[in-house]
Amino acid sequence: MEMKKEHKVSSGLILLNFVATVLILLIVAQLGSVEHRNYELANEGLTVSQEEEKEVLPDEVTVVLSIITEGESPQEVIDENTEINNELINYFKGKYEVETTSYRLNKKQKWDRENNTFIDVGYVAQNTISITSKELDKTGEIINSAISLGANSINNIHFTVSNEKLKEVQEELLQQAIANAKEKAQFIAKESGVKLGRIKSITPLEAHVYPIRYAAGMEGLVEEKAIPQIEPEKLTIRYSVNIVFEID
Repeated sequence: MEMKKEHKVSSGLILLNFVATVLILLIVAQLGSVEHRNYELANEGLTVSQEEEKEVLPDEVTVVLSIITEGESPQEVIDENTEINNELINYFKGKYEVETTSYRLNKKQKWDRENNTFIDVGYVAQNTISITSKELDKTGEIINSAISLGANSINNIHFTVSNEKLKEVQEELLQQAIANAKEKAQFIAKESGVKLGRIKSITPLEAHVYPIRYAAGMEGLVEEKAIPQIEPEKLTIRYSVNIVFEID
């Protein structure tokens, strides 16, 4: 009987030792996993985003206008439109950047009450041209000259910054964004109790510029040839970066 009891006790101790060993191994494995994860997080680094903005005066204006002609035959309206278009192009070419942005020829229709349907009454041609200048004070002069040459619709006027000025402002904002991102990262690292390392990557994001547009009531002004002096407002240019820092 005593031999059996001793055997049972020995077997129980072996089982307990086995269970304890397994538990210890699981705990060690879990701790190792946590340490490994912490190491991975450290390797991912600290990502800081920084946006900077600056208000600037535009240095470029684009006047978008149309030549609209009407007639009974398509050739008639095309010929008239082409004649005015050529005069405009020849006048502005060399002084400013001139571009034809669209050209349309459509049938003109009206509602026939007797037959309860639309009927053709002629044709309409619309040729749209954009004139871009770096001389903002010449905006009114461009509009008046275009009207006197036969343009009969001012679609819109918008002010923006040229590519050269945009590049200059981008470089300035990028320098500011990197400097401020470093300062922010140092503060975060200090408060978090980690050591900030070198920069792993810098990802600049595209600058956002929204041109100022004027379009209200321009058709009436064309008829009266009363073009006001247009003073552009400042534009806000925004530029941002994402910077990843190593941390220890």
